[in-house]
Amino acid sequence: MNDPNYSGFQNPLSIYADKYLLPLAAAASVGSLVYGLASKGSSPPARLDRPLAVAKAKTMINRFRGQVGRGKWPGLDRTSVADRLELLLDSPYLVNQGGNGLCGEAAFLYVWLSEDPWSVARYCVQLYNGGAASVGTDVWVRPRESLRSQDFTKVAKMMVDRNSADKDAIKWSAEWMMMSALRDANNFIISYDGTPSDDWGSGSSNGEVADWLRATGVFKDVSLADGRGSKNNFAAAAKLDPQTSVVILSIDSRMFKETITGPGNDTHNAVLKSPIVVTEYGTVDFDVWTWGNPVGPVSALRATYHQSELSPAQFTAEYFGAIIATR
Repeated sequence: MNDPNYSGFQNPLSIYADKYLLPLAAAASVGSLVYGLASKGSSPPARLDRPLAVAKAKTMINRFRGQVGRGKWPGLDRTSVADRLELLLDSPYLVNQGGNGLCGEAAFLYVWLSEDPWSVARYCVQLYNGGAASVGTDVWVRPRESLRSQDFTKVAKMMVDRNSADKDAIKWSAEWMMMSALRDANNFIISYDGTPSDDWGSGSSNGEVADWLRATGVFKDVSLADGRGSKNNFAAAAKLDPQTSVVILSIDSRMFKETITGPGNDTHNAVLKSPIVVTEYGTVDFDVWTWGNPVGPVSALRATYHQSELSPAQFTAEYFGAIIATR
């Protein structure tokens, strides 16, 4: 199957405030979409159970791997993207933003891979071959040519040069493409170049992440708990229930790797995987996914940075709310 080339279509402003996205209904007017995507407003198709969805996605990836050329991303190797995508389907926790400021995009991609791997694979394949792709049935993502022409080998080297712990960055091509495209498509004025040095073009808001979660069609409801009564409120955080909903925390990244040093800043998103509790020793602990690590307790994550366990005072100072997606 040949994928259409959507890279030349201009992105008009969408129904989403301050975004640079094309609603799928508009995209449908320029031709039928590969894989039979529905127009905006239609009900999303019933999802496959995860094992079947992964198997179906891998069949598509094998077809994608056998095609020739570098699609609309001349600086990305097709086989590397296919191999990495297949690995992410089996192990979503491997999603790694490296040194790039894409924590919101990474949290979203981890959740989407976990909940609907087939749709993520379709998004990746369509994005690589055609230069544009959809999130669910509501949002169309078309990154600028300046991003698509980036040499990922050089980007990976920049990550390693900035942080030697990112020595495997060259392997992260698939998630780099998917996350960077989403970021660039959401930037109305400032383009995103996909590198660790791009501080101006990176960074997502909780509202953007919530919009992407809604667009997947996976959740019954997506809400924000990040205003008065939520941020810097330990009691509110302790009521979050990641066992019935997907919960993405909005926090200061220092919570995971440093001791408290003054007021916190809303700099990071991570996925909450267990209730937030005060231990018998008076410290705070909970399971979390972040930075391409397996899900594990915050106490263990802080230990890798040679930090003592998290105090209630630091948690409270560095907690700014959550995005809650109900299945």
